[in-house]
Amino acid sequence: MSELKAEYCAMVLGTLNIHWEAVGGPFAPCVGVETTDGTVEEAADGAAEFQGIAVSDPACIGMDVYEFTVSEDGLTLEGTAFASAEEVDMVFTRLPSEGCFVGHWVLEDQDYVGHIAAEPFGVTVAP
Repeated sequence: MSELKAEYCAMVLGTLNIHWEAVGGPFAPCVGVETTDGTVEEAADGAAEFQGIAVSDPACIGMDVYEFTVSEDGLTLEGTAFASAEEVDMVFTRLPSEGCFVGHWVLEDQDYVGHIAAEPFGVTVAP
């Protein structure tokens, strides 16, 4: 079953920004968008390195550095978030008809669900 929320996905389409929703931990419940310096052109080959440069709600979310690679079938986005001095492995997935990858970012007592647009990574979304 997909965790995709269409309204969250719509907020990041066409970008490498990430929509975060705190679903557990000290900041839950809250939502926000992490604006990144990543460009669609950089991710077109299926891999990208970028970092957060602004957040819509600094009381809810922070900025990190990311490295992501999309799977050959275009349904999984895997990578690492470099949060403070810790590395957090991340796996985002999507169904063929979904325009965003959805996954969890978990560090100690924090639990966030993230949405990242698929098309910037060279992924075709099935109708």
